[in-house]
Amino acid sequence: MNQPLKFVIVGGGSAGWMCASLLQQHFSECTVVLLESESRGIIGVGEGSTPSLKRFFEAINISESEWMPQCNATYKCGIRFPGWLADAQKSYFHPFYSQADHSCALKFFRNCQLRRAGWDMPSHPDAFFISSEIARLGLSPKSEHEAFSLFDYGYHFDAHLLAEFLASVCIARGVEHRKLDVERVNCSADGYIHSLIGECGAEISGDIFFDASGFRRLLCVDAQKTDFLDYSNHLVNNAAVAMPCPLPSDQDIPSETLSEAMPYGWRWQIPLQNRIGNGYVFNRDYLSHDEASLELCKAIHVDPKSSTPLKLNWTPGRLKTNWTQNCVAIGLSQGFLEPLEAAMLHTIQDTIESFIDCFTQADFSHHLQGQHNQRVNDLIDGTRDYIQAHYLLNTRQDTQYWKDAREQMDVSSDLGALIDGWMQKHSKDPDALEAAMQGHRRRQVYRRTSWYCLFSGMEHFPDARRIPNGDLEDYGYKLKQMRDVGLDTFVSHRAALARHRR
Repeated sequence: MNQPLKFVIVGGGSAGWMCASLLQQHFSECTVVLLESESRGIIGVGEGSTPSLKRFFEAINISESEWMPQCNATYKCGIRFPGWLADAQKSYFHPFYSQADHSCALKFFRNCQLRRAGWDMPSHPDAFFISSEIARLGLSPKSEHEAFSLFDYGYHFDAHLLAEFLASVCIARGVEHRKLDVERVNCSADGYIHSLIGECGAEISGDIFFDASGFRRLLCVDAQKTDFLDYSNHLVNNAAVAMPCPLPSDQDIPSETLSEAMPYGWRWQIPLQNRIGNGYVFNRDYLSHDEASLELCKAIHVDPKSSTPLKLNWTPGRLKTNWTQNCVAIGLSQGFLEPLEAAMLHTIQDTIESFIDCFTQADFSHHLQGQHNQRVNDLIDGTRDYIQAHYLLNTRQDTQYWKDAREQMDVSSDLGALIDGWMQKHSKDPDALEAAMQGHRRRQVYRRTSWYCLFSGMEHFPDARRIPNGDLEDYGYKLKQMRDVGLDTFVSHRAALARHRR
């Protein structure tokens, strides 16, 4: 089929402008229009990413030195999870795996396999991955050593500034930006969108529409009546409060996200160049927004009288169909799970790239549209399973919230197979986990390293029955000599950020 002449995006924010950026880059001969509401702002609290954001900026030819200073962005080596176990002093680090970790990871996998078999082997993930040590020391993931040139990492950033930066880039490259509140959608009975009508009476026609209108879901739900699948029976949280606090000037900037368990949920801490972003994620049946705000203020040592938190509510879930007729849902419109693991931007990016991959096929058909929908559904459902596993593996006993999150939620067959495979339940085959991972691969957004770090970091093992003999001691590995892997070549976080400003 012929490529459309006009793409219309409804909604700005990170989702809308990421969509505009990639469409403009891949369809430079087409018209891209972004309609942004004059009366509604963006939520703008998603301030962490996975390493996929690095690939996004490479795809649109924007360097770190161009965008990071403009968005007060910092580097992210991974996520630390304190307080998720009965012993509140314990924590683990979820690293971004890279080739520099290869030899360490092999030892980690082997130790975990032996520990699963009952051997008392060292298997905590923090001892095996370079990024956990870099984050502990407050270093950046930027190294002057050639061996670490491919070291993987994510970012922290100001979501409002990121949207503004992408908007300026898109407009300079030819994207048409209009301030317009959409009042009506001209849509046929079968869901095909013909045009949009603004409050001023202006009519905007297009060939393909992208719904980035957030929780309003103006096109995909209001107009097209696409079904929304509620995942409240899988994911316990449905609310959050968010507030910033000052960044101490007398210490280096952390290069990790903090996801610390609280009595009725967990709190995030995201360091930027000019401040720290904080939030408390919880369930409204156990805690009110005001109670959550007081708990968060106490945790970050902020006077509650001096802060006005942003209050958020959502229903965890996704659309049944992401791409319906000529409309693709992007960002919060397509669904939202919760902030844990900072997967939202990755979902946005992967959705747009999937659309582009399908739409540019010479033999484009509804069959490829169906493949896109399956890919997006698998992406969101696989992310849901990984997020839910954190709650299923918690061992806290202090509140009913944590007991219910562990015992009262539905578990997908894929996630159940992974947990049983790890514990080797219903099977004496030591490769039961690998078999479960192979069966789960289509929806396995998080790969082997992430699952192993989660299971081992949460100390989810059978009871150790055997003490290793001399032959097994060689498998024990700790990064006791970081000089061997070039730790002294990694630049301090502030120094790495200062280089961009220069």
